[in-house]
Parts: sequence; structure tokens; C-alpha cells
Amino acid sequence: MKRYEKWYKSLIVIIFFSIILISSINYFVDPYNIYKTSTYNKFNEQKIETKEYLMKARELVYKNPNTIFLGSSRTKMGLDPFYFQKITGERAYNVGLSNSNILIHKSYLQYAISNNSSLKRVILGIDFESFNIKTNESKQFNDDRLTTKYFIKDDLVTTLITERALKDSLKVIIDNYTQSARYINENTLANGSQNEEQILSKNQKLLAAGQNSFYKHLKSQFDYNILSNEFQLSDNNFDILKEIVTLCAENNIQLDVFLQPVHALQLEGIVATGIWSEFEEWKRQIVEITPVWDFTGYNSITTSPPVNFDYYIDQSHYRKKIGNLIINRMMNIEPSKVPHDFGVLLTKDNIEKHLKTIRYKRDVWGDRNPKIVNRVKGLVE
Repeated sequence: MKRYEKWYKSLIVIIFFSIILISSINYFVDPYNIYKTSTYNKFNEQKIETKEYLMKARELVYKNPNTIFLGSSRTKMGLDPFYFQKITGERAYNVGLSNSNILIHKSYLQYAISNNSSLKRVILGIDFESFNIKTNESKQFNDDRLTTKYFIKDDLVTTLITERALKDSLKVIIDNYTQSARYINENTLANGSQNEEQILSKNQKLLAAGQNSFYKHLKSQFDYNILSNEFQLSDNNFDILKEIVTLCAENNIQLDVFLQPVHALQLEGIVATGIWSEFEEWKRQIVEITPVWDFTGYNSITTSPPVNFDYYIDQSHYRKKIGNLIINRMMNIEPSKVPHDFGVLLTKDNIEKHLKTIRYKRDVWGDRNPKIVNRVKGLVE
């Protein structure tokens, strides 16, 4: 019996020191860029971005920005904190999160307010698709981590002592040493925005090979019922938007809300699935809550040919040069550089006239581009 007792004690000691060793490796390598440990060339300078929701929660505490950008991957891709700081002098951070919705935006806003007394402005980009009553919540979202500025147990476990974390740490070390790492420096920048060059290059290569990412990405939205004739607006999501407005007012935070400028192909997807009336009602209900800048519609930016990438990465995501125009319009900075038809401040007083104008412009654009219209219809069928 004593022989087994000695064996068990040895096993416990081995397990204990193994956990310590694995945790130490994962902590010092910091493969997901969340512990902010020192980085070294050819060791751990570039990271793997798989913990976006966790990383940006940590960054909100770590950076204490004056301004935050909230929204989906469109916000992450299109809004540039560096440009915003350049023209306003305010430190900004991009909290755009892939597959996020209005509830997630509110949760990260509450977290920022609780942990950052420097926060003075919020720029919120909202999407029609995220107001669907059937919108699924991202699997990365964990509301528990937004209740404390410290790490919660689940995050500590998954980033320090799991096999996946150890494999990612080893991959970071090997790839950095061999100079083959193409991770965080190529994807999420230090200011939270996305480096568009990586995706841009990929989509340009696809186009050269005969695959158009504008249509391909739109088709995936039909396939996954992100756009479908079953679309139904969520009353709860409008209530959450009201809560965001109230939160900012109560904390003396300037709130600027805008509708993201999707490409005309995305709008044609809304037409083709028969939910244009819901799209217009979405805008009506928003202006009942707050004035909102509308960058959607058929204008000189959104109707760019879907065979080049001057303004867009695909039919959903606009480039930073367009995000800069959005900031200029909303901040009224160098307005002469912004196309006159790009961006309208919607209120209860002008909403119906604005919707009528977009309908007219859509008819004109559709008559001039029947091949595009028919191709989008073919994706739905």
C-alpha cells in the first residue's frame, strides 16, 4: 500500500509541475496577445488571433481610449482609430467584433464605462442584419468576462493550461523563429482595427482566378439565412439601442450612430429576398430612438463596380478610405472631401423623404444595371 502511496504522490507532483510549466510557456509566449507580456523578435512578436472577444475586452482596460468604435466586422474593417486621432486628437480604439449584434455592442459599452473614466465618445455602426429576431449570438461572446476587469476562470483555463493553447504557443514560437508567422500584424492592428491588406490581397487573387468575392460573400448570406424572406425585426433589439442611448446620456458620453454603407449588391440582396419594407421600417424605428447618419443607399460610393476593390473588400465590408469619409461627414471635418450624396443625418422630419429618394435612385440604378440585378436574383433562386 505504501508503494502505491509513493507512486500517487509522485504522479501528483509530476502533474503539478507539468501544469506550472505549460502555464508558464503559454503566459510568456502569450499566443493570443492578451497578457501583454514582453515580445521578442524570432520568438513571439507575431500572435495568433483566435480570441478576438477576449483580447478586445482586455484592451479596453489596458488602453483607456477617449473614443471607442462599436460595431460588427464592418466597423472593425472600415473605421481607422489612427485617422480619427489624427484629425481630432482623441485616442481611439476599434471594438468592432465579428458576428456581433446590438446586445454585444451594449455589453462592451457597459464594460468600457465601468473600467474607463477617460471615455468621452462612442461611434456606433449598426447593421440591418443584426436586428433580425433570429440572429445567432457569437460563440466567442462570454458576458461573464465583462463583469470584471480581471480574467475569469474560464479564460485563464483556456489560454493557459489547455492543449490547444500549448499547441498555439508552440506554433507561434516556431513560425516566428522561421519568419513564417503572418498573424496579428497582418490581421488585427494594435488599435483594434483590421489590416485590410490581407483580405484585399486574397480577394484580388480570387477575382483573377475567376471568383468574385462580392457575389460569393452575398451568396453565403443567402445560404445561411442572414438575408431571407423569413427576416423579422426584433423589438428587443430596438429596446437595447434605447438602452445604449440612455447609457451614453447618463455618463456624459457623446454618441454618434450611423448605418453602415454596404455595397449596392447587398441592398439588391435585400430587394431579391423581398424584405425591403423591413429595411425601411428598420430606419423608421431607429429615428424614433435617435438621430442617425445613413450611409446606405445607391450613391457614388456604394454603386462602385463590383469588379474592383477601390472602395470595398466585398459587398459587405467597406475599406478604411470610406471609413475616413464617414468620420469626416459625422465630425463635419473637411466636408468638401466627402461626396455630396454620401451620408444623410436622418431625423423624424426627413425620414420619409429620404426613403423615397433611395427608392428612386434604386430604380434608376437597377435600370442601368440589369445584368447585376439578375445575377443577384439568380443567387437567391
